[in-house]
Amino acid sequence: MIRNMALVFLASLLLGCGSQESITSFIGLGDSPDHFRQRFGKETRKNKPSILHASFSLDAYHDANGYRYRASYMGDSAELVTILKQDGSAFLDAELEMILAEFSSGKQWHHRGTLPDGGQMWQRDDAAVAKYSEGGKAPALELMTTKTLKLFTVNPKR
Repeated sequence: MIRNMALVFLASLLLGCGSQESITSFIGLGDSPDHFRQRFGKETRKNKPSILHASFSLDAYHDANGYRYRASYMGDSAELVTILKQDGSAFLDAELEMILAEFSSGKQWHHRGTLPDGGQMWQRDDAAVAKYSEGGKAPALELMTTKTLKLFTVNPKR
């Protein structure tokens, strides 16, 4: 009897709201501004991207949970997401893992190596790329779709 109850409990965890929650908790590249608002709240700032980001139609900033998220949209699709810590400090490995999992869209990220500036690079199963670097104004994690990657490969100055 106890064994059956344990199996029912385990099955409910695997099939119930616990697994549904994890499936719907992803935020992703390609998501709409509405989805970002639902996840991170109202934008703290919106603006037309600079000439360096001329291919994007909108940059929207969200401050949530100690991070600043900048989602750069092409039409209604977030094609580039830049994440910084609001206090300007470097990311811990555990934070990078958590954010990559959050932005996995159910796909696997694979570490691809160390960059010349000491940063790290990952590639997702669908060829999206994540790059972490401490070499700019502030440490940042950038996530980009293949569309953005092609854009920056054609026009690397940004």
